[in-house]
Amino acid sequence: MTAAATSHHVPEEHLLEYVAGAGTEAAALAMACHLSLCPSCAALARDLETMGGAALDPSRAQPLASGTLDRLLARLDEGERDVASPRDAHGAALLARWGIPSSVARYLPSGADARRWRRLVPGITRIDLRVGPASTVARLVTLTPGIEIPLHDHDGTEYTVIFAGALHDEEGRFGRGDISIREAGAAHVQRVEKSEPCVALVINEGPLRPLTWKGKALSFLSRL
Repeated sequence: MTAAATSHHVPEEHLLEYVAGAGTEAAALAMACHLSLCPSCAALARDLETMGGAALDPSRAQPLASGTLDRLLARLDEGERDVASPRDAHGAALLARWGIPSSVARYLPSGADARRWRRLVPGITRIDLRVGPASTVARLVTLTPGIEIPLHDHDGTEYTVIFAGALHDEEGRFGRGDISIREAGAAHVQRVEKSEPCVALVINEGPLRPLTWKGKALSFLSRL
């Protein structure tokens, strides 16, 4: 699957955390997926590492730890591979089908569960990934064309990276390779483009808080 031009990118302060290894494991996974599909952010990440962070705020820039560049390049090289190397053929087939970066491979469940989509709520299926602490919820999700995710907020940062199809919210259209980073307090409504299913990585570093009765009902159903 060829990469389309991305239009939503990682803010520089998040990229600096990524190259310095200062972010969470969940954030690093989201960044690695985006960088593998966005050459411009991958190039900027390399530049930031080379400059030791001075591009963002020279007054606060500090030398990065020894070996940071090698670790960054290893991450990017892994993310740029077209063929994944998960633990079994089920996971490889899943990643290949949707053009999902190999950064996801280590977090997939093993065996047939690696490709078994389970219903979360009507119109949304998921494969759970084990990323970070128990408070972090990470999933591959498929969303039915045309559905709406009602207005909701977050008690922690939400990362969404699109692999197929597209989502829309007040910030615009998010297609393949685009990343959305929502901090706590950034409520939004998401709508799936009607032309095809949307496949995405969604990571929540804290619970979602539905802000409508419909959203609260869907949240209740997701726990059944």
